Amino acid sequence: MKMQRVVPALIAPAMAWLCVVLLARAALADDTDHFLGRWHWNKAQSTLAPGDPTPQDVKASIVSADNGHIKWTADVTDNHGKRHIETFDGRPDGTFFPVLGAGRDVTAAFTIVNGALRSIFKGANGASDSQSCRISADDKQMTCHGTWTDGRGASEHYIDVYDRT
Repeated sequence: MKMQRVVPALIAPAMAWLCVVLLARAALADDTDHFLGRWHWNKAQSTLAPGDPTPQDVKASIVSADNGHIKWTADVTDNHGKRHIETFDGRPDGTFFPVLGAGRDVTAAFTIVNGALRSIFKGANGASDSQSCRISADDKQMTCHGTWTDGRGASEHYIDVYDRT
């Protein structure tokens, strides 16, 4: 008789823990799903670093953003009207992967922490760019707060705002 009471006593906490884990995974997946989609840079709401040339246009497409994989493409038209396509395909675990089309030896590392998509970009000359992006409550905007560092000690802050398209 005692054995029958012990088994339910062990199963109930195990089931409760399983529910917590499954709900946490669902919440995490739901958090990162908000980043998926097409985004268009909002020039009026963004704040460039002082002296930074203003691009004519920026579009981004995030096709995967979860704890196992992140993949995106950026279509940038620079201040001279020249179009650049950049792509990233890697793990969001802090490991640096190449950013194709971004220039010589540019790499990026991504993490997803507390609903924020965080990144660090590094260039061959020691410059780096770190960002933390969050999605608005209505799911219509992504705001990225960033700091660009020149590799010699100077840094500039900026804010990029993207509208969902």
